[in-house]
Amino acid sequence: MTEQVVFKNAKFITADDFSLPYKSVAELNRLFSLDFIKKNAAALSFKGGRGQTALFSLSGEDLVLRQYLRGGLWGKLMHDKFFIASHDAHRAFDEFILLVRLKAKGLPVPEPVAAKEEKSGLFLRNYIIIKQIKNCADLSYVIKNRHLSADEFIRIGSTLKRFFDEGVLHTDLNIRNILLDNKGDVYVIDFDKCKITDLGRQDKEAMLARLLRSFNKEVRITANAAYFKESDFALLKEAALAD
Repeated sequence: MTEQVVFKNAKFITADDFSLPYKSVAELNRLFSLDFIKKNAAALSFKGGRGQTALFSLSGEDLVLRQYLRGGLWGKLMHDKFFIASHDAHRAFDEFILLVRLKAKGLPVPEPVAAKEEKSGLFLRNYIIIKQIKNCADLSYVIKNRHLSADEFIRIGSTLKRFFDEGVLHTDLNIRNILLDNKGDVYVIDFDKCKITDLGRQDKEAMLARLLRSFNKEVRITANAAYFKESDFALLKEAALAD
């Protein structure tokens, strides 16, 4: 379940069990302000090449605030604006609602907290807040420090199979969007522009091929310092595509 509210030129969507204390929509709006976060958060750090993702702690919750930015040529022209009538104008709400659906299916994804659309003339800016997945590292970090075990490759593949079985098309399945926690559990993150659809084997293999390319790319950019052999990937692929 979700709830939508409007404040001035912004629209918000929140989970029905939204637990952060706020007395008004104006206070909810401040949660999306970096100035407010910098003044009030117990901890704050940034990640991402363009610094669009903030990790912070507030009111006892560890959260992530992400702004949706454009890439490529449009990114140079529009940066963070999406034409209100375009198919991708509501990226934050789309991802929020998808995360709610995936959580309801019991899939290991981040817990959505709130999303915001900010109107500016004929354009929208998009933001989302999710809960941090604690005590975890993405696969790019892991393979810079050690080899993944055979069991870990199989568990990653088995986790991806759960998503495939539910028809989840992840448009950017790469090693930075797969996390391992300190108990060995696997999580998948970043569902921007993803959807639930009728997946065929070709769709699944295409996602796995993208994931393999990201492993190999990490090996190249670290000058072969990453702990990965392409032959290990067969275990992951077999588990992900198992009948």
